[in-house]
Amino acid sequence: MDLPDAKRPKLSIPSLKGELLAMIGRMDSDAHIMDLAFNIGGQDSLSGAVWDQISDLLTVEPIISRENFIRMWKTIILKRLVDVFSKEKGRRHNHYIRLDYSIIVPRPLGELLYSIGQFRNLHNGITYDVVPPTQSAQPEPWWTVDNTILNQWIRFINRVSFLYEMLEMPKVTEFRDRPINMLNLADTAGGLRTVRSYTTGPTPSDGLLFFVNDDLFTNHAASYDNCHLIVTEARTLQAVRDSYVGSYVKQTTA
Repeated sequence: MDLPDAKRPKLSIPSLKGELLAMIGRMDSDAHIMDLAFNIGGQDSLSGAVWDQISDLLTVEPIISRENFIRMWKTIILKRLVDVFSKEKGRRHNHYIRLDYSIIVPRPLGELLYSIGQFRNLHNGITYDVVPPTQSAQPEPWWTVDNTILNQWIRFINRVSFLYEMLEMPKVTEFRDRPINMLNLADTAGGLRTVRSYTTGPTPSDGLLFFVNDDLFTNHAASYDNCHLIVTEARTLQAVRDSYVGSYVKQTTA
């Protein structure tokens, strides 16, 4: 029968002292870093749901199309990623983009931006850096800031900010201890989704954000089958996402 850790006898090995203790007992990290590529191109569902929700609150046609709203959403994620990259790696990303940090975003996007960053797993000594995806030879439009679309975004957000909750962009210096990197998900028949964690650290907020977004990474800290900490039981993705998006509505008409 296994004893609880608190009741285990403390072993005192005579030879485990001096130089031998220093050699064995340090448990220093070897400074290993694992890059997790963020799946910007796949972030269509939540962004589209937010546009749909806000548009339903308006009595006039939105000044930004659904397509351009989703594109700008992705460009803003890219801006956050290249800035986090510069802090993680100590150098500017090759595709650095300029976007004023005074820009305001819908709260579902803002909460995602705040969750993006670096996580040092003290249990295995690995530091997980979130990085932008590799740019293809024919990059998708969101790799570039379109000033017309940006101006549409700003005007749209200003108009609907009293209808829907907004957030400011996180500071560039706020990028450490982001345990959402430890999560993975599985989608099953019937539109059900479950989220699991590779290690302790992720909060309920991390779990919800990972659940309602499209899969955030193209590679993960661990496969779903190797994540044994259950963050969410199987739930209907559409229902949870709709509830999440709708929870930030402030008024019903404009």
